[in-house]
Amino acid sequence: MTALGYARNQAPFQELATKIPLAELEPALSGGNHFRAGRLDPDALLLGTAGLLPSQRPECEYSPFEDYDYVNKLEKVWEALQQIDIMDYRAWQFFRVRPANSPLRRIIGMSRLLQRYRERGLLLGLVALVREVPPENGSRFWKMV
Repeated sequence: MTALGYARNQAPFQELATKIPLAELEPALSGGNHFRAGRLDPDALLLGTAGLLPSQRPECEYSPFEDYDYVNKLEKVWEALQQIDIMDYRAWQFFRVRPANSPLRRIIGMSRLLQRYRERGLLLGLVALVREVPPENGSRFWKMV
């Protein structure tokens, strides 16, 4: 998670990872249990814990979300999760951050990775993905994995 933040958002991403440990998140994603108090939607859980849902940012007039149905769904799921430990949205840096590096985009990207590899786990899924790269296309580093 820290690497997703690049220079400007490393600390908030690390804080988010501390608030939602992967060891708690992965079993909930695979259907083993429900995370804390509700149905798990990783988008709602991660964005809500990060304090980045529109309802959590009253000072922000601009919302980068274009799909209002999606946003309403996230807000409802977040409300049902009854999370307590929410980050201050002001910890996140958006000024002079390229759109591709936006914390919102990167958090949702992490959510997609978690969903994609929910059966086998994020680490094992990514290691398997790296192993699929033919040696002639990868560096010597990948041969060690």
